[in-house]
Amino acid sequence: MLARPPRLRPTPSRPHSEDREDDEERPSLRRDLFDTEMALRQAEYLAACDARPYPRLRRSRERAPHRPPAWFHHPLFLLLVSLVSIAILVRFWPADRSSQMARWLGPIGQVLRFPIPFLNPPPRPVGDYHLRGSPSLAAEDIDVILTTYGSPAAGTGQAWVDLGRAYDIDPAYALAFFIHESTAGTHPNWAGLKPDGTTTHNIGNIICAGYQHCFGRFRDYASWEEGIEDWYRLIDVEYIKGRGTETVDEIIPIYAPSFENDVNAYVGIIKRLVDSWRSEALAGQGWDGHSLVPTGNPLNDPRTVMTQGYGVGTHAPASVWGAIDLAIDSDHDGQADPEGSWGVPVHATHSGVVKTTRNSWPAGNHVWVINQAYKTGYAHLQDFAVVDGQIVRPGEVIGSLGSTGQSSGPHLDYQVWHWQDEAWVNQNPLNFGTLDLDLDR
Repeated sequence: MLARPPRLRPTPSRPHSEDREDDEERPSLRRDLFDTEMALRQAEYLAACDARPYPRLRRSRERAPHRPPAWFHHPLFLLLVSLVSIAILVRFWPADRSSQMARWLGPIGQVLRFPIPFLNPPPRPVGDYHLRGSPSLAAEDIDVILTTYGSPAAGTGQAWVDLGRAYDIDPAYALAFFIHESTAGTHPNWAGLKPDGTTTHNIGNIICAGYQHCFGRFRDYASWEEGIEDWYRLIDVEYIKGRGTETVDEIIPIYAPSFENDVNAYVGIIKRLVDSWRSEALAGQGWDGHSLVPTGNPLNDPRTVMTQGYGVGTHAPASVWGAIDLAIDSDHDGQADPEGSWGVPVHATHSGVVKTTRNSWPAGNHVWVINQAYKTGYAHLQDFAVVDGQIVRPGEVIGSLGSTGQSSGPHLDYQVWHWQDEAWVNQNPLNFGTLDLDLDR
């Protein structure tokens, strides 16, 4: 502590009378001398203070201002605070609006989907038919489905998912519309097929309505990505935002009016497709392992008999027409019983995507179940229990036994094909346990 400056006292009066007289004549002289001496000593004190730090003053009521640490202003800290704030906000945001918030945030929202799971909610459950939502299908799943159809759009799965996220619409619906409208671009009567073998890339048969490029009465796009995005844009802008229609039941009667379409059938097909895809995703089993390989009897009935073998009669040559015919012996005489065969359920023998053909020749009502390794054919069905694009697993009913097409009586024409060396190769169904009738599912 520095010593306080000494207090100066006035110089005592001199006793001499002559000095007293001078003081009386000049009363300000001593005052000036005192002030001068005081100023000099004060200057010495201040000079001494400059050589040392100032003493810390204590304040009884007012504290010194707090200075935050340097990291408080660091950009990474500020970014972390921003992310946490967004996470807390989204945590208490309604679940069905989280995807919309991610879209409002633009590219930042897309990036934040991964570290912040609230911005990437799970797909809607089976039975919920709102088109808004996260993808029910991964890009590779879409590619598998398109490939099983031999679709010209095969390999575009990532575009369906990315554009679906951008517009906050489940790509399962876009794919379901594509399958229903054109059998994934493979239907021979699809209006999108051009004489030169190319297509309009119009996944939803969207009418021209002033669009800049058209083919006939429908829009014509330069690429699949362009056609897919226009479908998403139409649903987002015209139906959801413009009309306030958000579900399959609300959108399809406007999208596909009854004077041109069976609205109830259209709605039912879209629902069944999306439900089957979501069920597969929820099961989390995927199409791998033994479920890919056909196994067992498609009639799943111990009374099954084979009425025509592999590679003989109408099934020759085996490389083209190889199959076996199955029916039911209900009276146990070793022969097929027509009365007991009608309407017997037909089951899928492996996992795959369904492709149906109605009233074809010579197969009649026909179903393919296709995956990346095998496909099985079920011909002459009385009716279908599945729709195009539906995913089935072993044992699921796909139709009923009948006699449609070129058939002399109710029976099932059953084929097995294996993908080998970039081609489908016909196989003998008997090699896959078709008549091992003790199989229980």
